[in-house]
Amino acid sequence: MAYDDYFTRDEYYKDKEQFFAFLKELCGKNYGIDGPSYLADIIMAGKLDEVLDKYELNISYFVYWLLVKYATRKLDENILDNPLITEKNLTDEIKWVVFSEGKIHFKPFVSSLSLLRGLPSVRKNKFYNNIYLGKALGHCHNYSLAFNQPDVTYVTALIPSWHSGIRVLHSYIENTKRNEITDVSRNLVFPKDEFNALVNPDIISEITNSEFQEDFEILKNWPKANPRDYLVDKPKVLAKAKKQV
Repeated sequence: MAYDDYFTRDEYYKDKEQFFAFLKELCGKNYGIDGPSYLADIIMAGKLDEVLDKYELNISYFVYWLLVKYATRKLDENILDNPLITEKNLTDEIKWVVFSEGKIHFKPFVSSLSLLRGLPSVRKNKFYNNIYLGKALGHCHNYSLAFNQPDVTYVTALIPSWHSGIRVLHSYIENTKRNEITDVSRNLVFPKDEFNALVNPDIISEITNSEFQEDFEILKNWPKANPRDYLVDKPKVLAKAKKQV
């Protein structure tokens, strides 16, 4: 069974705590829930075989999370200098890394705070500023739905996490015209096929911007509506919202 943070919360947190406790035993560090460098630590400490004896690791997710930490200013580009990544180019607008599973192209969604000065409102400035500084991490559902643009589809999926027993619920945006993924809360943009290869999403829902705008007229009558619940089970949430009218 794969545990996740929406449908099986108790099992998810129990398994996750055990996983990080095991890593602390091996490396003597408390990585908590956030520390993508620990796989590199394990490799350099010669402990990888011990981990693989107990867990099937998702190497792609480690690389993905390294890119997230780089793109959200949580760690500098040195985080990408580790045994997982064999080549990289961070100088061009379209950047790329190469690891055991292939080559991934990406770019930051918000590349500079200076670009925010021309935005017309304080609200938009705060929205993009939070994404740039990593303050949107952990709020993927809210930030995805807040990106109100035509020709986008809001996608919610379960994606594999650190090891094969863990999956996490995640929301992002697909730009249907450009065939690319904007991982809004994580400040990253990918070609769609490369993003899918990297995170292997098990898609739960796909809601177009026009559909969401229609639904919003119903949802606004129920302030307690949860964006995550809406993205996971739209019919159920809309039915509850209609009862509030």
